Amino acid sequence: YVGKLVVTSLALLSPAAMVWFYQRGRVLDRHILRSFLVPFVLCFCGLLALFVFFDFYDNGKDLIEARFSAGQVLLFYIVQLPKFLVEIIDISLLLAVLYSLGRLSRHNEIISMVTAGVSVPRLLLPLFIAGGFAALITLACSYQYAPEADRKKGDLMQMADDIGADRQNSRTRTSAQRVAY
Repeated sequence: YVGKLVVTSLALLSPAAMVWFYQRGRVLDRHILRSFLVPFVLCFCGLLALFVFFDFYDNGKDLIEARFSAGQVLLFYIVQLPKFLVEIIDISLLLAVLYSLGRLSRHNEIISMVTAGVSVPRLLLPLFIAGGFAALITLACSYQYAPEADRKKGDLMQMADDIGADRQNSRTRTSAQRVAY
């Protein structure tokens, strides 16, 4: 229980630490972090959209048969966000780091920075801090929120199946009552 509280509080305080690092960082740190965050957000949103699309492809029929409103479907996917986050964030980090470092290398910015006397570990420090932040968020989500999201998804899908089964049974009963013996 104490571990859960520590991890959750660290995850909640980490955005403030990231903002503090960004404000206190040098111009070089801000440049590297900005060149990383844009592809990271794009990759994360794109992969999240793919995950939601494929999940809706799997579960959409049940949700539509249960006559879930748009708000209920939106709530269904908001509940699953921690589970999706755990599955997506590492892929997004990898793709964003590869893209941002490739872009910096293509424009010879890394060579310029190293020639100016900045060491490679110092260049990568903003990326390591962003990776640590993402690892902390993933740890908090996988420790408590992702299993809870999976349970809530199961409950909502069971409710949708029950509603669909009730409608199916009512249709069957109605059809069976019309048959003349």
